[in-house]
Amino acid sequence: MLHALILAGGIGRRLWPESDENTPKQFLSRDGKNSLLAETISRLQPLISHEHILISTTKKFSRLTEIIVNDTRVSLITEPVSRNTAPAIALAALILVRSDPEAVMVVLPSDHFIDDTNAFLQVLKLADTLIKEDSTRLVTFGITPRTPATGYGYIKASKPLLSSESIRMHTAITPLSVDFFTEKPDRKTAEKYIAEKGFFWNSGIFVWRAEQILDLIAQYVPELEPFVSKTARTCPCAVDNLLNAFSSLPSISVDKGVMEKASNVLLIPAPFRWSDLGTFETFSKVDNASVDIDNNSVLGATLFAEQASNNIVRVSLPRGNDSFIVALGGIDRLLVVLKDNKLLIVPQGREDLILHLANKNESN
Repeated sequence: MLHALILAGGIGRRLWPESDENTPKQFLSRDGKNSLLAETISRLQPLISHEHILISTTKKFSRLTEIIVNDTRVSLITEPVSRNTAPAIALAALILVRSDPEAVMVVLPSDHFIDDTNAFLQVLKLADTLIKEDSTRLVTFGITPRTPATGYGYIKASKPLLSSESIRMHTAITPLSVDFFTEKPDRKTAEKYIAEKGFFWNSGIFVWRAEQILDLIAQYVPELEPFVSKTARTCPCAVDNLLNAFSSLPSISVDKGVMEKASNVLLIPAPFRWSDLGTFETFSKVDNASVDIDNNSVLGATLFAEQASNNIVRVSLPRGNDSFIVALGGIDRLLVVLKDNKLLIVPQGREDLILHLANKNESN
């Protein structure tokens, strides 16, 4: 059976002050109504019912997650501390195999944008078919690069998988065999990848059998092996043993710990528009911000602009406050973000400055 694990433990400091240590990115909204987390849950319908959705978050955000989700059919996994994706996935997989030894997991972030739900569900069905044909397969979705971006990991996948009749019946999209995963590149390397073709952005969406990912974590991540080996899994207290050891585990991603080393990995080119919403620039392209004749993007305020272009203005005030006016003159490509009593003004593209300022705010 198909199950979903939604990873919802991050903070998203590059979106400070909208996303902060108390209200991280997955709880933000693009439309003023639904959070990104709620959008992610809704996107899985009707293929995966609420009863088969797990949300993994940290102890700090567990109560807020319950309030935002507001659905007792969805199961919540509370990590004692954040230890990146490999331990979180191991914990969820242990839980799943106890109730469904044949469980197929869809692992996806809680804070991404996907514009075509039907296309997303179609490739999810294809991934499920691929794994039913060969239970050792690991499947990921690749995003065709639009620019030589340096903020994403890349996947090289160039060899088409010979399609079986069942695959052809599902979709015309051709799965590809993965050559290798690579970390976020510098600009020159990213430009090379774009020119070479056959490279995709890593979406962070994966599909596999829960039993198979546990086998591979045991093989490739030695710190987790005592808790996820075949022998360890037979213990009724396997989940508790991993939870008790969580604080002492290394922080390691499943990409680095498993995917870069595994064989039999397939990539499905995504037939939908996607964004990880990692910066205000990407966020402003998919939310309900208005854009004026000078390409100034504004959300939550009235903008008066004179000799000002390509600026991003975002205002988030408590409900009931009067409308807010922002006036910009003689300035281009500025980022202005006001949330409650915090005002951020930086040049666009300077996520390094936003991270430093967010850290300063947390330390004060």
